[in-house]
Amino acid sequence: MMNRFGLVVRNAAKNGIRIIRPVTKSSPEIYRPLFSHLVRTTYNTRGFHASVRKLDEAEDAAAKFKNLGSMKVDKPMLMIAFTCKKCNTRSSHTMSKQAYTKGTVLIKCPGCDNRHLIADHLKIFNDNHITIEDIMKAEGESVSLTTDDLAFEDIPDSLKNVIGHYAKDAPEEMKKKLDNEKVHHLPSTEK
Repeated sequence: MMNRFGLVVRNAAKNGIRIIRPVTKSSPEIYRPLFSHLVRTTYNTRGFHASVRKLDEAEDAAAKFKNLGSMKVDKPMLMIAFTCKKCNTRSSHTMSKQAYTKGTVLIKCPGCDNRHLIADHLKIFNDNHITIEDIMKAEGESVSLTTDDLAFEDIPDSLKNVIGHYAKDAPEEMKKKLDNEKVHHLPSTEK
């Protein structure tokens, strides 16, 4: 019967590691230093082993960090404006696109602190995936998914400089920000 160390040496030979001398049952420990620096061997109760190649520090650092450029990309955001049916307060809010399409979104009304369900893809409040579009459609109402009927007063202050020019009643200085004739270039990386 062969001991566990002999089994590991036999499997190591199949994987391309040369064994200089045969392993004997009496002294398997003397051969351990021959290939211990090449592979790290772990044992379990059945005598199998696993070999792992260690990366040197330079390879490891290069694998973790790659310079993709200096362009900042924000996560996609959605804006919603609605009137609370409980207190008649009109408010607008933002949420991430990922939360709306894959998560659960509740928005707190600033007037009455009531929480409005906007999307539930995690099935917390409903047995099916549901969005505000489905809820409004079931009540016979519609949801606008474009900026065609966007009112300037519905846009949160933090977004007025970003999307204010899309509002139908936007001030003239905001409408001038929408400049489709100027060609935009990414900043040069030359130094």
